[in-house]
Formats: sequence, structure tokens, C-alpha cells
Amino acid sequence: MTAKKLGDIFSGISEPFTPVPLMAGKGITAHAVLVKGAFYWHRHDSADELFVVRSGKLTIHYQDREVTLGPDEFHVVPRGAVHKTSSKDGAEVLFVGPDDWIKV
Repeated sequence: MTAKKLGDIFSGISEPFTPVPLMAGKGITAHAVLVKGAFYWHRHDSADELFVVRSGKLTIHYQDREVTLGPDEFHVVPRGAVHKTSSKDGAEVLFVGPDDWIKV
């Protein structure tokens, strides 16, 4: 496999919340996604989920608090935690997590 540039991947994403798969295996996937607006409340019961911000600001909402990330920052959402993501102005985000999305 050859090296790929994140800039090339993100330049091809025009619609928010349309993840581009980067890898998958054993129930875990890695995606590049443009977050703009808010995603729905959900949880993952089988594993934690990692969010890494490439550009912009991403807010991860929990039922009792929020975590806001900027470029080069990351956060791990614990398995089973109800959460959603949002970005007012848009954020380029890498996320790695389980395939089990349970809408809440």
C-alpha cells in the first residue's frame, strides 16, 4: 500500500457527515469526515471511539458536559457513553471506533 495525504482525502469531501473509510477490521473502522452542524445522539457498546481534529473546532457533547477540541487535539469517548459531535464552522476529523452505532 502506498502513502496517502490527508489533504487529498479531505479535499474530496464536500458533504458533512459523509465519512470516508480509511481502514476496517474486526469491527473497528477509521474514517475521515467533515463535521458541520450536529450529529445525532448515539453510543457504542463494544469499544471506545477516538476523535482526532485535523482542522477547525469539534465539540463532543455528553449528557452532562462538553469537550471542545482544536487542531492536533484528540479525545476518547468511553465505550457505552451517550454522545454526539458538532461543529459550527466545520472541522476535519479522523475517528476510529466500533461499527455498532446505537441511536439514542
